[in-house]
Amino acid sequence: MAAWLQAYARSALRVSALFDATFAGMATASTYAISRQDLAGTTVVVSRAWNTDTLAVELALSEPLVEGIAYVLTASGVTGSAVAVHQAVAVQVIGPDVDDADDPEAEAFGDDIDWLGAQLGPDGDAPRLRGLECLRRDLVARALTRRGELFHRPTVGAGLTMRVNGPNTDAELAELSAALKREWADDDRVRGVAVQSTASTSGAVTADAQVRTIALEDPIQVVVRR
Repeated sequence: MAAWLQAYARSALRVSALFDATFAGMATASTYAISRQDLAGTTVVVSRAWNTDTLAVELALSEPLVEGIAYVLTASGVTGSAVAVHQAVAVQVIGPDVDDADDPEAEAFGDDIDWLGAQLGPDGDAPRLRGLECLRRDLVARALTRRGELFHRPTVGAGLTMRVNGPNTDAELAELSAALKREWADDDRVRGVAVQSTASTSGAVTADAQVRTIALEDPIQVVVRR
């Protein structure tokens, strides 16, 4: 019979668990029970469970854990129990403290962490993007993501990287262009997309797009190359 090794709250709605052995039903939500340690009978329903490794499982919760409260986890077929505590993580804003009201471009196009950045800032943290560059990076991220890669948004992604070194016939490149138009048009900041996808003899794939935004009269260019 498997026993608990570790459990921790990744966020208010997600718990990760590690066991010393696999067991039947470890990817079945109804296998698990989560209850507050301080209030007997107060439970949180596990809405979904899935394996991230042969000994690890992720649990998606139906309601958020209360910050700082210990929750006891039990599972059918697992010896003992484990305790997880959700602690909110403070997000540090990198760069000058600028209110979006003083930055119309950021108000229109966003303010976010540069998840695709090639290097960290001088303080060791990921830099932030504001305004139009924030939109460009978001569009690039959707182009490179393949459908099913994001658990919380399984239908998002054009899968451009899956075309690298592929046959890339005219029909396949047209299909990629259509997928990119669909993905980018789904962004509230976008009102129109024209995109041309090409492939080189070495297997590289390039999408060159003119994107019309809600806030600018002229389109912006977005190029994704892999």
